[in-house]
Formats: sequence, structure tokens, C-alpha cells
Amino acid sequence: MQYAWLERDKGFWCLFSEKLKEKKRKWEDEDLALKELQEEGWRIAALYLTEHRQRFRAYGLNRSIH
Repeated sequence: MQYAWLERDKGFWCLFSEKLKEKKRKWEDEDLALKELQEEGWRIAALYLTEHRQRFRAYGLNRSIH
């Protein structure tokens, strides 16, 4: 199982993974980021909210490795 998270940072949605060698990827559009990641087999495992507006600010992701 691989784990990663997608979060908003400086105007972009950035993917961070557990592999330190892996470069982070970034998108301007949240929906496009989620669509591309789901097509690659990533699944949303958790949602993290901001304290102020109760809006999603990050997604915990995982995918199975064969």
C-alpha cells in the first residue's frame, strides 16, 4: 500500500508521497488533480478540514501496489 496526501499550498494543489525521493506534483485545479490521481489508482482515505471555515484543505490518499 502506498500513502500520500494532497493539500493546497501557495495557490496550487500539491501531492506529497511517503517516498522522499519522489518529486511532488502540483495542479492549479483541485478537481483535475483528484481526477488524475483517481485514474492512477489513488483513493481518498481521509479528508482534513480547516478550523475556520470547515472546508476541505487536504486529502489523505492511498493505493494498492501490485
